[in-house]
Amino acid sequence: RKSIASRRIALLSNGRLSMSFVISDVENPRRVPSNIRFMGGAEGTEVAKLRDAVNKYIAVGTLNNGEESSVQGWSELRSIRENLTISLGFPLPSPKTTQKSDYVIECGICYTHRLLLDDDENKNVNENEVKEANQNKPQLPDIMCGNIKCARGYHESCLFEWLHSSPSARMSFGRLFGKCPYCCETLSVRVKGGPSLLS
Repeated sequence: RKSIASRRIALLSNGRLSMSFVISDVENPRRVPSNIRFMGGAEGTEVAKLRDAVNKYIAVGTLNNGEESSVQGWSELRSIRENLTISLGFPLPSPKTTQKSDYVIECGICYTHRLLLDDDENKNVNENEVKEANQNKPQLPDIMCGNIKCARGYHESCLFEWLHSSPSARMSFGRLFGKCPYCCETLSVRVKGGPSLLS
């Protein structure tokens, strides 16, 4: 939907790498987006190279201040898609060139892509209103296993429940640490509501 200012783009198939960002100026959506984040189980050097390329591209565009230059940088004359394609060095996936199933990441615990949440704040509201509110904010698997051979995605709430039930999980600085259910790589999830949840 166009009214939502955040976007998430799958860059590599099977959920190995995705990128999310927030359109910082809804009135001028071609401006540099804020909160650009790379997520996934792709090799760390690959993620670092892409992050550096995008940051350098944005910095050059900021220095040029929208004027033409021999060094290409972010320009408000191009769409966000065009700017990202140039900065990343490869075309973004499109419906014409890819299948949706190539980029849908299932949670490794609940095996769904979109998880509709039941908020505690909505308990006094009727079910239809809760379903309608949740359709606007489904949770996607955004925590990825760091092991590139595994690279499973998890919903934050599913991983919290999984780790919370694990006797070997430990909590530190508001995060719950434990093992990936598939490969035993260390994973962490933030604890909502503080340490009292674990007692």
